[in-house]
Amino acid sequence: MLFLPVTAGFVPLWAWLIPLGILVPEAVRDIKDKTIYLSPVILGSIAGLVVNLVLGNDIAKILAGCIPGAFLFLVSVITGECIGRGDGEVTAMIGLTIGLTETIWVLFIALMAAMFVCLILLLAKKAGRKSRIPFVPFLLFGTILRAGMVILC
Repeated sequence: MLFLPVTAGFVPLWAWLIPLGILVPEAVRDIKDKTIYLSPVILGSIAGLVVNLVLGNDIAKILAGCIPGAFLFLVSVITGECIGRGDGEVTAMIGLTIGLTETIWVLFIALMAAMFVCLILLLAKKAGRKSRIPFVPFLLFGTILRAGMVILC
């Protein structure tokens, strides 16, 4: 079985399927309705936590994976949901599964992709400064891209 090193210890490559399995339907829902259901996110978080605990990873390092999600959630609360709270919850779920370092990579890729798309939308005058875009599809893109990088490198 292939393993990859992450901040939370060692996580099997198949563990990336946990956040991907949650992100795909949530990305579709976020695009269609601009909502995120909390129950699949909670189930994904529990699954990620259980996988890491069964693998013997340190609980403090596992929970550290939630830091990027907690940060997004805090920004959401402070800004009156300029960033949706669900985006923070989904990011925390990703962190519980794949660890802090990989989650930071996923978030970085997602933010860069969102910035690029927003720039194109602004230049094409298809969106304004106050326009809202779904962010979970970018988290899905970041997770897929980072998982591919981990597998190929």
